[in-house]
Amino acid sequence: MVPVGQVRTVLRFTRRRTRWWNWAGSLLGLGLLGLIIARSDPASVWAAWQGASPAWLAGAAVFYFIAPWLRAWRWRLLLGGLLRPDRSELFGLTLACYALNNVIPGRAGEVVRVTLLSLRHGVAWPTVGATAAAERVLDGLSLAGLLLVGIGLTGFPEWGLLAGLLGAGVFLGALAAAWLVLRFGPAGPTGLGRLVGQVRLGLGGLGRPDVLAAAGGLTLASWVVEAGVFFGVGRALGLDLKPAAYLVVASVGNLAWAVPLAPGGLGSFDLAVREAAAVLGAGAGAAAFGLLVHLVLWLPVTVAGIIWLGWYGAMVLTEVRPDGRGPG
Repeated sequence: MVPVGQVRTVLRFTRRRTRWWNWAGSLLGLGLLGLIIARSDPASVWAAWQGASPAWLAGAAVFYFIAPWLRAWRWRLLLGGLLRPDRSELFGLTLACYALNNVIPGRAGEVVRVTLLSLRHGVAWPTVGATAAAERVLDGLSLAGLLLVGIGLTGFPEWGLLAGLLGAGVFLGALAAAWLVLRFGPAGPTGLGRLVGQVRLGLGGLGRPDVLAAAGGLTLASWVVEAGVFFGVGRALGLDLKPAAYLVVASVGNLAWAVPLAPGGLGSFDLAVREAAAVLGAGAGAAAFGLLVHLVLWLPVTVAGIIWLGWYGAMVLTEVRPDGRGPG
């Protein structure tokens, strides 16, 4: 079991090392949001929202929860034989991660979900953290791939193609780095060797073709589901966009969200979605669409994740003593 004191040390170190980036990213995100507002007509955005179909919006909000369920399933595959938590537990941790990422800078949700799972099941923090890193690599590759497919179907401008190729290159490089760690990482009983060994355990799923294929398929499916949320919001607003256009918009928006700036992708996501939707034919409705789809992706999962986190966190604290041992 991971001692609570060690976990607190990790959290304090992470907060200190990322404080300047969190402030800078939040300010930049607010600046981008201000740019969107300055380039939009608030009255027309509000009018578009008032005319949106409640049925389509409600359906999109509910449909979105399929995506974290698929990602929880993927996480269980990547954890492999290390531990076998219920998929419902991983689903809740995924929701909690999203909720905290949406309200706290610096991707704090990732640290919290890894910490809670490590505490409850007694697996080393770097091992669980490596599975989370593997998820991010699969997400990046899937988004870049879907962006390239969408561009081929819609004739999106060349800058989108360059973004897709750049994203694919970055995440392929990360996948190659993971392979090098698996193949050549010098594991040992203490110090750096021990850390490398723990990380190798967490990355083990990427070294198994069956697990990698299944996890990759679930990743693609989850992002197609999320593109479906964009489609639902577009239909709610009456946008006349092709289904393939939503693949492009969802991919561009989420690649922008992946950059850890302001909480919840504030500003960067909205601007990316607005610009991509405008290029693809959303016209004056692009700003209303970008802001509304962000709200649909942000609000329900944040509320659900915070409620679940309160229950789960209390349970973990009652199970784990300060020395990191379980009850009894």
